[in-house]
Amino acid sequence: MEILHGKSLTPGTARGCIHIFAENSAEHGEEKGQSAEAELALFRHAVGEAEEQIRMLAVQAEATGGREAAQILEMTALIYQDEEFVKAVETQILRSGKTASCAVQNVCKDFASLLEVNASDLYMAARAEDIRSAGRELMEVLSGYMKSADGECQERKDSVRESPGILWGETISSAEILRWNPKGLAGIVTERGNACSHAAIIAGTLGIPMISGIPVDSSRNGCPAEIRGEEGVLILNPENADQILNSTKIQKEAVVSQPTAFDSISRDINIADEWKGKPAILANISSAADARRALASAAEGVGLFRSEALYLGSDHAPSEAEQYQAYAEIAGLMKNRPVVIRTMDLGADKQPGWLPVRQEENPALGVRGIRLSLRHPELFRRQLCALLRASCEGDIRIMLPMITSSSEILRARKLLADAEEELKQRQMPYRMPPLGIMIETPAAALLSDRLAPNVDFFSIGTNDLMQYTAAKDRQNPDVWEEEAGMDASQQSDEEDAVLELIRMTICHAHDCQIPVGICGEMAGDPRFVEKFLHMGVDSLSMAPYRIAGGRKIRAEYYTKFMKAGGKM
Repeated sequence: MEILHGKSLTPGTARGCIHIFAENSAEHGEEKGQSAEAELALFRHAVGEAEEQIRMLAVQAEATGGREAAQILEMTALIYQDEEFVKAVETQILRSGKTASCAVQNVCKDFASLLEVNASDLYMAARAEDIRSAGRELMEVLSGYMKSADGECQERKDSVRESPGILWGETISSAEILRWNPKGLAGIVTERGNACSHAAIIAGTLGIPMISGIPVDSSRNGCPAEIRGEEGVLILNPENADQILNSTKIQKEAVVSQPTAFDSISRDINIADEWKGKPAILANISSAADARRALASAAEGVGLFRSEALYLGSDHAPSEAEQYQAYAEIAGLMKNRPVVIRTMDLGADKQPGWLPVRQEENPALGVRGIRLSLRHPELFRRQLCALLRASCEGDIRIMLPMITSSSEILRARKLLADAEEELKQRQMPYRMPPLGIMIETPAAALLSDRLAPNVDFFSIGTNDLMQYTAAKDRQNPDVWEEEAGMDASQQSDEEDAVLELIRMTICHAHDCQIPVGICGEMAGDPRFVEKFLHMGVDSLSMAPYRIAGGRKIRAEYYTKFMKAGGKM
């Protein structure tokens, strides 16, 4: 038995045989093609099939991982329609006599490298990941063909992907995770990666334990292993190795919701009424399907509904009616529970194709979030009208993203008043909901005492707050290499800095008598939940799969609180 220590990205325990994942696992064969015409026909045929396969997989991904998971695959499929990509591959085939597979691999590598020149650009890093994933899918389709004598394409019968067990690779993108059959994928181990990456978020949504910081060892292919996600540990040749090797089933024990058990813990403790349900354990969602998963996990409300999913999943700007229907459905599902809806957080790595935007050298620091909304007041007011109308259906609260100054809040409030006046003139029922802001930059945290009097609540977005505080792109594993090798229980200096900003923000919010919540990956991280409870946070909003763990830690914290005589 051998124990390798990495860093926890998603919780749960998994057992299965190691499958080494190589980024360029699809072989492109000979570099020179038999005939340019035949290779072009092969490439065009493969593009059509790969696009169809990805779109079909996106439908399955939405059913299991929600709308956000499906959108990642849909963006990958769009690459096959990109004129520059298609032209570059065809040029290599025609001018250099490359095989279709070789041309695809070369072009994907070149395009991804160009996008990653600016490593701090979130959007470009995500696009590079999409291109690599699209290229691998294309090469796998191409490797499943053989050319007949007359140049026609035929599918090979042996191109079906086998269940991988525990996938181990240098990096594994969110698209790759979705591409492998979730029922066969028990766990994931990567050499590089962090808990804020799209891959980790998708793995958690699917209930797949994932750890990082362990260098790939190809000699371990086929080795029986066990992942302990919460501990960040990979056990090779565990004591039950024979059982794993002889089993016909991949075993996975993700952290699942057990509301009845956790509720009984609370009932058995004589906790004063004012402590019950504090802080509220809420869910981060992107769709009605996510809301249902959150309810099944015993979420006490929604702390973050990402409304931009409505904008990114369409070829047009959603109408007021479309938005009203989506918001009202979520409010209806959650009944009396709070539903915090973030206004469209577009820009940076979330660029809808229908919205013309100026090219920016660094979109992560450019026109995004509230800045983009204020530049498109008609689009913003349409969303505000839908939110005011939907507020009649439940406890909806509006939250503004990427606020860095009081003037932005005042301008947003003016547009909110305009939306109210418009609905009055149209004689439509509405309710004015509470208005809050996200604290996700160091500037907002440092100025939180000035911002608090202008709003009804704060929500601290830890993903971007970590990124901007540490000056490290949260989607770029290269800048997090030092943390990747840390023990799962350790805390980095950057995390200490973010905790100090969070502590300051909570104090300022409570001084102004407004509630403050935390959303993002840190909110559900077992290393930090008790710290946030001790700081007096009013709510923690996390991915549905983390809710059970959050409720458990809360119950245990209050048990210790009561045993200590109400002092911690």
